[in-house]
Amino acid sequence: MNTNQTYLEINNVVKQFGQFTALQDISLSINKGEFVCFLGPSGCGKTTLLRGIAGLDLPTYGQIKQADKDITFLPPEKRDFGIVFQSYALFPNLTVADNIAIGLRNQGASKVEAQEKVEQWLETIGLLHQVRNSQLSFPVVSSSALH
Repeated sequence: MNTNQTYLEINNVVKQFGQFTALQDISLSINKGEFVCFLGPSGCGKTTLLRGIAGLDLPTYGQIKQADKDITFLPPEKRDFGIVFQSYALFPNLTVADNIAIGLRNQGASKVEAQEKVEQWLETIGLLHQVRNSQLSFPVVSSSALH
């Protein structure tokens, strides 16, 4: 692997929420294979930047590129980035399978298609045996795998 190849490039990104500027002129280049950690106090923009990279929030200004391709306005599902949040957006009254299927059904998958994909994904991450369990019975590591 060529570790000198730029994999993620952030150019002059600004993110504003009304009059509040959460990110001001952020530029960053991350090489392929490089490990990066964003550290800082609460409210300094770490999550806002990560949400921008993942496509969950669009920057007000600036550009985000992955492997020289402009992904600034690419929808989240077309990007190779995601976020695992500290608190999970899971429904406590639903099973593991139902929590996963909700997203698929909201995207237009039939009940059968959703069930097949859910079982395939759970098998991939080694949790198929938990398919009918309540998500509340999962340890944090497994819950983050569901998310």
